[in-house]
Amino acid sequence: MRTWRIRTMAAALAVAALAQGTATATAGRKPADIPVRTYASDTVGNAAFYTIQSDALGAYVNGNDGVVSVLMANVYNNLYNGDWELDASASNVRRLAITLGPENAAGITEAGYTVPPKPPFWGTSLVGARVIGKCTEFGSSLLTMVPGASITCPVLVRWGSYRLDMGAPIEAPESTPGRITCNRADTVGCTDWFIDPVPAVAADGVTTPGAIARLVSIAKNGAVTNLGDFYMTFHFHVTRP
Repeated sequence: MRTWRIRTMAAALAVAALAQGTATATAGRKPADIPVRTYASDTVGNAAFYTIQSDALGAYVNGNDGVVSVLMANVYNNLYNGDWELDASASNVRRLAITLGPENAAGITEAGYTVPPKPPFWGTSLVGARVIGKCTEFGSSLLTMVPGASITCPVLVRWGSYRLDMGAPIEAPESTPGRITCNRADTVGCTDWFIDPVPAVAADGVTTPGAIARLVSIAKNGAVTNLGDFYMTFHFHVTRP
């Protein structure tokens, strides 16, 4: 009986979220972004540092200090508010700390290696980055998830003319995606998510220390140059509201 109740509740939440999106589209109103709070962790427990960290200034709140933190209205497949975005690129205050070092660069004998790494910096730098969990293009939605469910989606991190592609099947086929887990929900849909990397397993059975991310530079004419692959670790906690 308990299993039946859980399944029934999950189905009801999914239907409610889908109905909300359908009603919005039917009424002809333009969907709006849904504000969320994003928390970026810095360390794995009290040990190793993540290679994508916060700026130690607390939660990234939509509208504060020029930050955008939302479930996006602009999505694919009519899955409204199904993609997560954290954008600090226009902020004069908020940043993300990105580490691109010899210790997390994919070596020539390791999983994910494509070309010798040539990052714009070696070490850790605070950058005005934009991060997207790109789920709806592949038929998944953060909003319609139910508690306990997990999905995998590409995660893209861009700052200036550089971008880290994780799980992009065409742009970076060697890369691995992010895993998004729903922790809680209400009658609209999921309200609490964890976003973590999906490690890869090499031919020799060794698991990579993080998601494989292809670093690229993007020229003004749109030309993309492969700058090598890096193992990226991170833990984002996203809540609505």
